[in-house]
Amino acid sequence: MTKDFTENNYSEKSENKEATPLKPGILPILFSILTSAIILTIGLVFITSALGMDTSGNIIPKQFYQSGFYWVLAVIASIGVLAREGFSDIRIGSKDSSGRFRESMDISDQMGAGCMSMLQPFAIGAGFALIPYYLLYWLAGLTIKAFPYILTGLIGAIAITLVVFFILLTPRTSGKGIRIAYHLVMFVVAAGILLLVLPIVSNTMAFMKITGTYDERAENYYLAGELEMVKGGTFMMGSNDSIMPENVKPVHEVELSDFYMGKYEVTLKQFFDFMEDSAYVTTAEKNRYSYVLKEQEYERVRDVNWKYSGKGDTTYFSWGKEEFPVVHVSRKDAMAFCEWLSGKTGQHFRLPTEAEWEYAARDGKKDKGRIYSGSNNNKKVAWYENSKGRRSWRPHKIGKKKKSKLGFYDMSGNVRELCSDYYDSYNDSELQINPKGPESGSFVSVRGGGYNSSYLQIRVNARDSVKVMNTYGDLGFRIVREIEDEPPVYKVLINAVFKKDKTESSKAEDEEGIEKE
Repeated sequence: MTKDFTENNYSEKSENKEATPLKPGILPILFSILTSAIILTIGLVFITSALGMDTSGNIIPKQFYQSGFYWVLAVIASIGVLAREGFSDIRIGSKDSSGRFRESMDISDQMGAGCMSMLQPFAIGAGFALIPYYLLYWLAGLTIKAFPYILTGLIGAIAITLVVFFILLTPRTSGKGIRIAYHLVMFVVAAGILLLVLPIVSNTMAFMKITGTYDERAENYYLAGELEMVKGGTFMMGSNDSIMPENVKPVHEVELSDFYMGKYEVTLKQFFDFMEDSAYVTTAEKNRYSYVLKEQEYERVRDVNWKYSGKGDTTYFSWGKEEFPVVHVSRKDAMAFCEWLSGKTGQHFRLPTEAEWEYAARDGKKDKGRIYSGSNNNKKVAWYENSKGRRSWRPHKIGKKKKSKLGFYDMSGNVRELCSDYYDSYNDSELQINPKGPESGSFVSVRGGGYNSSYLQIRVNARDSVKVMNTYGDLGFRIVREIEDEPPVYKVLINAVFKKDKTESSKAEDEEGIEKE
């Protein structure tokens, strides 16, 4: 069934419309530029979350489709395109022999037209979103010290850009209802972004400088590497699986608080920075030996320390310090690194407890009962004895396998990871809250398995132990940052406005001034 439309009839129909769609021209181009500008400025505030400026200085993923932030940009851009462009005039049909347009009334054609009308602005918006995303990716590549100052300057331009943005987006219609609805929607969107961003921004250097809560040690956050937050909760720790050893039994309930954990194992570069900045001497350097895997057992090899590979014959000068985990370190060495890092950043870093490690490896509240960290397929997530079809003799580059749902790499395999607990058997007890293990012992708990561990040893619930002062070519660690109680963001802002709170440095300056008087 078809319906005839003459050019005159169609033009009359168009004239009866309350609003004329914006035609391609200078305004759409200007709108696109301004849309990108506003998304960029809001994004520079919001991106502090993706960058992890509060903990580590992460950079956003180079592959845009892997970033949730990109999809936020794409939706915002699509809403803008949809509000400004006219996509309601897509007509499906053809011209007859007399040149008149015949619009198809076939329901499948009309449904197709509707889909095209809805998808087209989202496709354009997704394309526009690439512009600010990769501008942010480039800016994120700047030094950690420079980025907050760029952010501070751009925040000042948000007000002006927002005014222009709202003016250009105002619907071109006389209908009061449409105008009210438009302003209401834009207010809800802006308020929602503000509520989402403000708690995140409160941990950036720019915000802390503005509110007077800045600590210079924040400039050293990058030393911690990338961190991921683990929301606390309750889980069943251990396993009753018949193929697992007795040391993982019995299963018991554990409750944990929130914490941050290293996305990767601590790298040679991070440990190198620690050693360069301190006079610390590692356990292997004092002992003048470390243990290296030879055939089926570990052998003591002289003059091997943290500078060497798992095989004990390659120094860190020969390969990328940023790409490989540090090994040949003891529990004491790892704790010394955490103490140094805490002093450098003003945050409390330490080794994870066994319970925290297993909870994070299981993906915390997102636990789906996976055998290995991130998958039931060990070859997707782990470097272990058969992952390459042959034995390995040194650690692999970090982050080359599939990450877990919480964003962690190599928690199954690659290198065994030290925990803070002294090793002991599980107690068949009631609910344990933030357990820390025995107060003393001769062995320390080790988790995750290494590049030459069996498929059972790299399970999320598998346990291992080493002597407290021993070091090995497949033994490393990752770090945890405790979450301290902080005042709500609105209180920080109120204190900053009314000068009710002062930083420790400003208080110290006041005290010095009083003493001088």
